[in-house]
Amino acid sequence: MHYSWHLWYGQQVHIQVEARRIGGVELRCVQGEVNTSPALEMPNWMFDAGLGSGMKQDSLAHVSVASLAGAEGATVTGNRSR
Repeated sequence: MHYSWHLWYGQQVHIQVEARRIGGVELRCVQGEVNTSPALEMPNWMFDAGLGSGMKQDSLAHVSVASLAGAEGATVTGNRSR
């Protein structure tokens, strides 16, 4: 897990199955080798070390209006596909 804002960041995660979705590939994962809790589905980009290393925490959060507008469209599209 290379996405530093995820609760499982830096921990051992086992991928049980890969599922293709409209928005991309989701990985069904459990924490540790043996886990009786339900699996979580996470996007495969969270496991990309190259993307994860490029994300840095800043003391001041900032986002562009264009990014927010794009995120809103993605959220609406995601809800319609279910």
